[in-house]
Amino acid sequence: MKTINTISLIIFLSVNLVFSQDNFNSFAVVNSNSSGDIEVKKSARNYYFTEGKKHYENSNFELAIDFFDKNIGLNNRHLQSYFFKADALKKLKRFDESMSTYDEIIKLDGTFYYVYLSTAWIKYELNDNEAAMHNLSLFLSQNAHSHEGYFLRAKINFRKRDYKAAMDDIRLALDIHTKDSEYYILAGKIRLELKSKRLACDDFKRVADMKNPYGISLLNDHCVK
Repeated sequence: MKTINTISLIIFLSVNLVFSQDNFNSFAVVNSNSSGDIEVKKSARNYYFTEGKKHYENSNFELAIDFFDKNIGLNNRHLQSYFFKADALKKLKRFDESMSTYDEIIKLDGTFYYVYLSTAWIKYELNDNEAAMHNLSLFLSQNAHSHEGYFLRAKINFRKRDYKAAMDDIRLALDIHTKDSEYYILAGKIRLELKSKRLACDDFKRVADMKNPYGISLLNDHCVK
């Protein structure tokens, strides 16, 4: 499932927190009075979030969720932990839990519009095109230059067999971002439906040049005589 790019998500959400387990243990021992307890709690939050993010980056999503939950237990308004947790749940296809976590984010901050892109992907995966389009519209109303939003809308329109609208959207996505092979794969498939085989083959060749095996397969299936 194509979702928000993990690196983009980390750049967007990350805070620079560096806190080792050894530092946490020693800090907890030194700060045993009431004022020190506040510092211990703050340090624990930093530690849990940093560990959760590390496991998220390494695709250890179950373990990442455990750490984010621990951080949320100490700070139930930490948006980054909720968002990473929700995205990890989405990657595990635990969609109901993911949606509930995204709902918590909206309650905390209704302007956190990346939630709507993520929930649109979930609705798309659940074949609920109408709900996916609704959430995507909310996202794009605040993020008009998001190639990820236009890519998803192109996929929804392609599924609905509205190939002209899908072509318009994938062009918008490619005007902004040209380095994702999946965008060209979708563009090529749309062009095949629009009877533009030559242009479709140009897209598949570009994907093959990116060393994408599926692009090579599409090129062989549709373009090699």
